Amino acid sequence: PRGAAGELVAAFAWQPDQAELRAGLYRLAEKTGAWTDVIAIETALAERASGDERMAALRRRACRR
Repeated sequence: PRGAAGELVAAFAWQPDQAELRAGLYRLAEKTGAWTDVIAIETALAERASGDERMAALRRRACRR
């Protein structure tokens, strides 16, 4: 699962708007406990979003700390 998480993070860098990638990373983090990747992804999404999308990313990030 750790290798798969790295692959999903790399894929996210190419396609950050793909909800499936984020969902897959969440599922892997639940199994491995590696929430730092999830927090990094949500931080990146929050930085590039505005309005409601930004708040949603910040909420998801806060739930994982």
